Amino acid sequence: MARLIERYAELVKKFPASESHHAYLEGMLEHELEIMAYALKFRQSYLLPIGVSSEERSASEDIWTVGIAYAALIHDIGKLAVDIHVEYQDGLIWHPWHGPLKAAYRFKYRKNREYRLHSASTGLLYRQIIDSKLLDWLSNCAELWSLFTYFVTGQMELSGVVGKLVTKADQASVSHLLGGNFDAAKSAPKHSLQRKLL
Repeated sequence: MARLIERYAELVKKFPASESHHAYLEGMLEHELEIMAYALKFRQSYLLPIGVSSEERSASEDIWTVGIAYAALIHDIGKLAVDIHVEYQDGLIWHPWHGPLKAAYRFKYRKNREYRLHSASTGLLYRQIIDSKLLDWLSNCAELWSLFTYFVTGQMELSGVVGKLVTKADQASVSHLLGGNFDAAKSAPKHSLQRKLL
């Protein structure tokens, strides 16, 4: 796990998470680590996989936990590919699929970017973070593998409990930063302002 987080930190450098939240140096790293922590906390409330014996569930508990943790860590990695323009000091453009930045750089947010495109762009970059051995292991659990694959390709509506937990964790991280009470907002009536903001 530690090596995975190191690879993630090396790739995202000091980038902010967005222009609206965690919008400060190293904001992306902080935001993703918070999302991972929240996702693992929320995962404890789920008996996964659903519809199997307790013995089968116990045997696959770790793989589900790891799959959810890694999905949480990489969920915004696509922002590097589509939300920001990065160039070295000499003007050479950097693309994240070439690996971590090697020298001083500057960046700016792209104008008129599509909000959900970064989710679909995760598939361009997640292999820089998650290695083949881990993917081999995750692929041994067919249900998790399907949900994880849908997740990394930005198909949130098909990513099931993986997408649900990461989305809830993302909302909790943003809510915490903005000083909100995520649990109170989640339990508010469906037409209340705080519920609409989620």
